[in-house]
Order: sequence, then structure tokens, then C-alpha cells
Amino acid sequence: MQATLTPPPFSGGRREGGALGSVHRGSGCLSEQETHILQYLGSAVLLRWNELPTQIQCEFFEHALADVEPGEVMMLKEQIARFLRKHKDDSKSRS
Repeated sequence: MQATLTPPPFSGGRREGGALGSVHRGSGCLSEQETHILQYLGSAVLLRWNELPTQIQCEFFEHALADVEPGEVMMLKEQIARFLRKHKDDSKSRS
């Protein structure tokens, strides 16, 4: 069963845009709303992953590993790769 995401309310004001600032993984510094927003952005990226240039895919992949402990990098790389393979056709099923 395919999950359907409904974006959170957004006022569209210019002052709301921009980056969330420094995101510290695992530190709990993101609000619940910011975490929710990141989930939607992540879903949007995933749905268009195969349309992104390979260079951009590599940059996203490497950025996801930037703050990972060296001993955990290989495991996370494998998990991300499995996740991407599992969801590689998700955008086709939403068309």
C-alpha cells in the first residue's frame, strides 16, 4: 500500500523560506514542525531521485554521511542504498 502525503499548511510568506540552519543529527535540536518539514522534503527528493543528475545524487548521498561516526559509515551507506533501490519506482506509481 502506497502512503499518501499531504503537505503541512504553509502561509507562503517569503520570510518562512530558506534553510533550517544548522541541522545537528540526533541532537534533538529540531522542533517537531521542522522534523515534519524535513520528512516531506525527503519524500519529495525520493520521488524525483531517478530524475536527478548523478552528480547531485552523489552529493546528497555523501552529505547524508557527513556527520556519521567513521565506524558506522559503511552500514549507513548500505542502508541508504537498499532504501533507494526499494523505492526506486515510487514516483512511477504516483503518476
